[in-house]
Amino acid sequence: MALRDLTVSATAVKHQAEYACLLTGHPCGLVSVTLRRMFVIPPIWVGWRALVVLPLEKAPSLAIGQYLRMLRPYAVLLGAFFSSVCLRSLIDPKPGTFLFIGAGAANLAIVVGLWCVLGRLLDRFEFVRLLRCSKGAGTVTLRFSTDTLAQRASEVLFSPKGRQESE
Repeated sequence: MALRDLTVSATAVKHQAEYACLLTGHPCGLVSVTLRRMFVIPPIWVGWRALVVLPLEKAPSLAIGQYLRMLRPYAVLLGAFFSSVCLRSLIDPKPGTFLFIGAGAANLAIVVGLWCVLGRLLDRFEFVRLLRCSKGAGTVTLRFSTDTLAQRASEVLFSPKGRQESE
């Protein structure tokens, strides 16, 4: 697991006299945050939902980022299609030529770049996201956008016994 990943009990927090907001560090209360991890293979929609208590000044609006992350693979496929069509119509490579191979490599580079850029943009909108949810153990694995947020959260959230938050 990365340093930004924490496996914690879903709704248990360490009791403190005062909590500091994960995002700002200002005094705050505990807020219930709904985290979702979803994917769609039409017409099937599969997802997991977890309610996590975090020290925040106000309830965050993470739903839009979560739905956009679900649609990311389809946006990349759409980008791959359009980049392929545009490259082939602009340079009209003949099969078997170096230009044909170059167009394929350029299309692959565009797709990988699009995947990375969309991932970075989504990470800016979601400071925390759900990686795994174990209903039986009552734990969730969260990924925070920065190591600092993960460290602040580990000071407040309970970890299951026998597991490290950041291995």
